[in-house]
Amino acid sequence: MAAPAVNFAPTEVAASMVRLHVDVPLHPPDHPANVALVPGAAVSVTTVPAEKLATQVVPQLMPEGLLVMLPEPVPELATVS
Repeated sequence: MAAPAVNFAPTEVAASMVRLHVDVPLHPPDHPANVALVPGAAVSVTTVPAEKLATQVVPQLMPEGLLVMLPEPVPELATVS
């Protein structure tokens, strides 16, 4: 078996270490108190122009009555009636 590798990292340490902290507030400043607002009412109004009320207008106007297809279409498959 191989001998395990040993890691060695020399570290230099000063004889004396000093830490300084700057004065900071322990907590953030207070927030203003919440204020309850007066209840309100929402209103939504939608208007539709008069020209949009027509169901069919020229040039898409459909003729009145039944649409008749002439000649009658032939089915692609044979059918028994």
